[in-house]
Amino acid sequence: MTLDPEIPPPWVTALFTFLHPVQIATVEAFKWVGEPISAFGIYQLLDRTWPLPTVRYHVRRLAEQGVLEVRYSQPRRGSAERYYGLAR
Repeated sequence: MTLDPEIPPPWVTALFTFLHPVQIATVEAFKWVGEPISAFGIYQLLDRTWPLPTVRYHVRRLAEQGVLEVRYSQPRRGSAERYYGLAR
């Protein structure tokens, strides 16, 4: 069995049906930017299409699932702003 690069395997198609549109847009944004970025940065990149808490939630979920990883954090207004990158 050979795989046609134009047609994704069935499991890839199934995977994308279970992901939330914010998660798909987030992963695409990380691929496009190519450097660590915070959830707020993703929010700005996505032209504020979704509310900031929604973006933060889905960034955390992607990190829990191992798709994203925390690269570093910076102090920001009494908290730590985490910068994520695609998992290696």
